[in-house]
Amino acid sequence: MFNNPESVLTFPPDLVTFRCFSEGTLQAHAAFPKPTLLPGLTVAVCTYKRATSLVRFLNSLQVQDRQPDELIIVDASPDSGTEEIVIERWRCENEATREVYCRVSGNLRGLTRQRNLALKLCSRELVAFFDDDIVLASGCLRAMEAPFLNDRAVAGVGAYLQNEDRNPGYRWQLLRFLGAVPGLIPGKYTRSGLSIPLRLLQPIQELLQVDRLQGCSMAWRSSLAQRLTFNEQFAGYCQAEDLEFSCRASKYGKLLICTQAAATHLQEPGGRPNQMRLGRMEVLNRYLVHKTALEDRGWLDVLWFVYAQFLFNTIHALSLFIRGRVQDGFNYAVGLLLGVCDVFALGSNKAPSGLQPGSGSSAETLPSSRLERVCRGEGQ
Repeated sequence: MFNNPESVLTFPPDLVTFRCFSEGTLQAHAAFPKPTLLPGLTVAVCTYKRATSLVRFLNSLQVQDRQPDELIIVDASPDSGTEEIVIERWRCENEATREVYCRVSGNLRGLTRQRNLALKLCSRELVAFFDDDIVLASGCLRAMEAPFLNDRAVAGVGAYLQNEDRNPGYRWQLLRFLGAVPGLIPGKYTRSGLSIPLRLLQPIQELLQVDRLQGCSMAWRSSLAQRLTFNEQFAGYCQAEDLEFSCRASKYGKLLICTQAAATHLQEPGGRPNQMRLGRMEVLNRYLVHKTALEDRGWLDVLWFVYAQFLFNTIHALSLFIRGRVQDGFNYAVGLLLGVCDVFALGSNKAPSGLQPGSGSSAETLPSSRLERVCRGEGQ
């Protein structure tokens, strides 16, 4: 499939296993011959030290009435535990699905980098990204695929997570009351830089149009995703990388939540950042999204952003202290201060290097055209 001297073909001809890429950036893989996209659906899973969760996801995938045409697993685990489980599982299977496993190391680790590698390996017209702690309900894949087949204007489709709390709670009600957000329309990205949670969606109709999709369960047209790529400045665990990507992709087509594509998100504590890293990422990443994704951003938007972020972060920090998590509250507050320092370090007039064309840049660097033109590769 690919002409890479480091690849190891272990189970010919349908299984390609890449083992432990050496350190480097994804530029090292730009020389891969890009296959012509074939009709069908690729499922991509990026994982990190969650073998048990991954197996649970694969079990739910195996019973889907619509099997993926290609399954890509990009594993950033430092040991071979997940690899051994996956390879042994595939050895015992006799499926029509093309199965690709890749374990990465060094600075190829990180959610956005792993997703970009999956996009390079993808050979189908549609690609669905799932977290390893997702469990698919019956018929989920078929329901996610259907809107793409029925409407060429659809750029992305997200699954409907069944196990989320539909109550906005005191935090979002308070934010609305204090003017940090104009309303509580689920999936809306506001000019204050806050995104209204998708968990508030009610399944009142089969397809609901939104501004963003959740990274844990989202599908895209592969040609569009390969052109946009995920922003690698959102490194490591990442936060808001799905929001930033959605904001760019939404300029080229509709983003929908399909309530018939049900899934359960059993969020695993492992692999998640501590409160200090979380606070730091919240400030910096939301700033990057607001700066690059918001059209006609002016000083009033900036002031609203500062006000809304201050309220949001203060409420979260106070909630940690109130619940007796004093150390977490302190670490979160320190992380917020570090995030503010990061924002000032970027400079008000200098675009972050990670947002330059070719590295998951803002939509402004891409041609302003309809989705069909982007998917055909015209206008660049």
